[in-house]
Amino acid sequence: MRKYFTWAAVALILIVLPIGSYIYLKRGFEFQKQNFAEMELLGTMPYDSLVRWDPGLNAVWLSGDVHVVAFYTPGNRIDLGTTLLTLQEQYATVSHFQLIGMADNVDAMPELATYKIVSSNPNLPSIRSRFPTYFGPDVLTLIDSKDEIRSTYHWRNPEELKKMVTHIALLLPKN
Repeated sequence: MRKYFTWAAVALILIVLPIGSYIYLKRGFEFQKQNFAEMELLGTMPYDSLVRWDPGLNAVWLSGDVHVVAFYTPGNRIDLGTTLLTLQEQYATVSHFQLIGMADNVDAMPELATYKIVSSNPNLPSIRSRFPTYFGPDVLTLIDSKDEIRSTYHWRNPEELKKMVTHIALLLPKN
């Protein structure tokens, strides 16, 4: 009887555990591969322009972090602010993640202090002219730590927000 337990233990260690580990790691790899394939390199975020328009910003401070850029209007500021507050609370203890809020006029963003969002930018049309589909009142734009625009998400769609959270987690540096 003891001999059977020994052989079962050896089979478990030499066959079952490696095969189980392989399957587990392969699924994780496929998950990452699929999600990275969904995030294309769409262009480089012009942080130099942001710093020039808002002297309170620092290009060194902005570089190396994952960013979500939101475009405020007077019509979306409350709902968008609530969405960003939820996102901010989720990543409150995570370093290398920032929210950037932009608006065509400062009156669209009175909650900046509440939501701890980086910047209000009255000259945003220049950035929007370079990337017209990536910055708008209906989308959040994800930018990786190398300042590459990766994807946009419709912030009113819960499924897209879940996908954005997954993409943020993949892009954050592993410390």
